Amino acid sequence: MSSQELRTIRGASLRADKPANGKLVVRGRAASYNVHTVIGKGRGAFREMIAPNAFKSAVARGDDARLTLNHSSDQVYGRVKAGNLALTEDARGLAFTCTLPDTTAARDLFTNVQAGLYDQCSFAFTTDQEDWLDGEDAPCNENDGCGEEASKLPLRVLRAVTLHDVSIVDRPAYSGTSAAASPVEDLSQNSARVSIEARNRAEQIIEQRAKKAPCRKPRFATDDERHAAMERINQELRADQLRRLAEADRSIKISRAVGDLDLQSQYALDLAAEEDARFEQAVRITRRNAHWLAHPSESGLSAMDYLTWLRQFQET
Repeated sequence: MSSQELRTIRGASLRADKPANGKLVVRGRAASYNVHTVIGKGRGAFREMIAPNAFKSAVARGDDARLTLNHSSDQVYGRVKAGNLALTEDARGLAFTCTLPDTTAARDLFTNVQAGLYDQCSFAFTTDQEDWLDGEDAPCNENDGCGEEASKLPLRVLRAVTLHDVSIVDRPAYSGTSAAASPVEDLSQNSARVSIEARNRAEQIIEQRAKKAPCRKPRFATDDERHAAMERINQELRADQLRRLAEADRSIKISRAVGDLDLQSQYALDLAAEEDARFEQAVRITRRNAHWLAHPSESGLSAMDYLTWLRQFQET
C-alpha cells in the first residue's frame, strides 16, 4: 500500500459565498489536471502530473474525504459522508463545495477566505494507479512551464487516486513558485510529504538512464567555445602524459635500484661460494697431509720427493 501524500495548489479559485438561504459556503479547486509539478531535490527528484479523470473513481465511489484547515483533524468543516461536502470532477480537475456548519470557527474560516487571507488548497491522497515516463516519452515544453533542468526529470503521471481530505491552507504545505509565475509548481522543500515509493522509483529511473545513456558529440555555439574546449582537453591530455611519464621514470629508477641490489647480492654470493671452495680444498689438503705423515708409503712419492714435500710442509 502506498504512503499518503499531500499536494498544494496555488491559485485555487477559493472563494466564500453566502446564498439566499443564509448558509455559509466555500468553494475551490483542490487539484488541476495536466500541470507539471517538480517534486523533491537531488536524488529522487521527479516531475508529477495529474491525468484527466484521475479523481473519477474517487468521486464515483464517494471517498469519505473531509474539508479541513491545514490538514488538521481538529478543524474539520465538511465531510462527504455528512453530506455538506461535495466533490466534483470537471475538465480542469477536482473542485469542491462545502456548506459550513453554524459554528464560530466556521464563521471565522468563511471571513478569512472572503478577505483573501486563505487562497490556497491542498489535498491528501494515496495512489491507486500511476505511470512513470522518461526521455522522449515524458516531454515538457514551454507551454508546460518546464525549464531545462525540470525537463530532464522523470515524469510521474497519476492516473487514479484515493482521496483522504481536501484542505484550505493559510501557508503552503510546500514552498515554491506561485502559479502566477509558472505553471510548474516546485514542492521540493518538503519531500517528507512525498511517498518513499515515488522517490525510490524516480531514483531507479535516473540510474537506469545513466547506465544506458549514449555518448553524445558535444555541441558548441561558437568557434571560441570549441577552441576553449579543445584546449582544456589538450591540457588534460598533457597533464595525464606528464603523470604517466613521471610514473614510468619512477618505475625505472626503482627497477635499477632493485637491479643494483640484485648484482650486489649476487657478488656476495659468489664470494661466499669461493670462500667455501677454498675452505673445502684446505680441509682436503690437511687431511691428505695428516695421512701422508702417518703413512709415508701411501703418499705415492719417491723417497727424494717425499723428503722435499716434508721439508716444504714443515716450512709452512
